[in-house]
Amino acid sequence: MSIDERFEWRETYFILFPSAKRPTLEQVEKTVRKLGAHFELSGEEADDDGLLETLHVRSPEDHSALEIDYLIGEEVAQQVEELTKQMRGETSERD
Repeated sequence: MSIDERFEWRETYFILFPSAKRPTLEQVEKTVRKLGAHFELSGEEADDDGLLETLHVRSPEDHSALEIDYLIGEEVAQQVEELTKQMRGETSERD
């Protein structure tokens, strides 16, 4: 699937949960498919245990897309720091 250049990043959401409750890729795919046939899935990645790493969900008719990435440890701290800078109107160029 090629990336449509008309799609732009708009919002970032962090969903925090205990790692023991991390879903499998199969569980997430099954749940999204129940929401409707108009969702396209791509970029599916799971770890060796089948747990979700990455999934892209796209709905062309809604002109929307969602990227799901599982992050832990330092990666989370880096994302929070970057989001905080963005919310303050700072850019990495001014750091």
